[in-house]
Amino acid sequence: MLFATLLQTGMRPEEGCSLKWKSVHFNQNKIRVENAYKDITLYDDEMNITGHIMTDGDLKTTESYRNIPMTPRLKEMLLNLKREKMNNLQYGQEWNNNQYVFLNTIGTPYVPERLTKKITEFIKKYKLEHMTIYGFRHSFATLMSEKGRDKEVLRELMGHAEFETTDFYYIHVSEERKKKEFERVNFEEFQGKTKSAESKSTQAKRYFLKKKPQKRKEFSRLS
Repeated sequence: MLFATLLQTGMRPEEGCSLKWKSVHFNQNKIRVENAYKDITLYDDEMNITGHIMTDGDLKTTESYRNIPMTPRLKEMLLNLKREKMNNLQYGQEWNNNQYVFLNTIGTPYVPERLTKKITEFIKKYKLEHMTIYGFRHSFATLMSEKGRDKEVLRELMGHAEFETTDFYYIHVSEERKKKEFERVNFEEFQGKTKSAESKSTQAKRYFLKKKPQKRKEFSRLS
């Protein structure tokens, strides 16, 4: 379900991993992106690795703090997940709205670096083409662009400061889109040539219509 959420929101992997129930606003049909769960490497004074710590951290940029609308499908999926988790609460245990939405088998949040294995299994299971964990974000941006989403809206959804970043790094032109654009341009060109031909034909008709009365007069004089 984490992969489905990334695909339908365009969130960065670390943003999806850090999603908490308090940030899922079902009544307002939106998700608030406000933290990132990361694997932080620890070093000693001589820059030797001493360990790792998994914790919430700041987002990449100021623009990364944003609201993302929930699709009806995603809302239903998350509601079902919440009901399932609430039904599994132990006797006397209260619901914690500060809990992470997506937990692994040992009850801790996923980290992007460890999702590589999961996505490999996912690809094999559903017989998909090779992709990385960031592929869901790329697919979201491309789909939104193909559907005609306003570029400023898409920029905000992606959490970018400039649309050029979204356009250059995330939007990919599909074969179907190239085909449709090619057909559109050729159709417009054909229409333009047709209108030009019709215009020339109309001008020619007007010219000959003007000439015809003169020929009739000449013929009458000869007769």
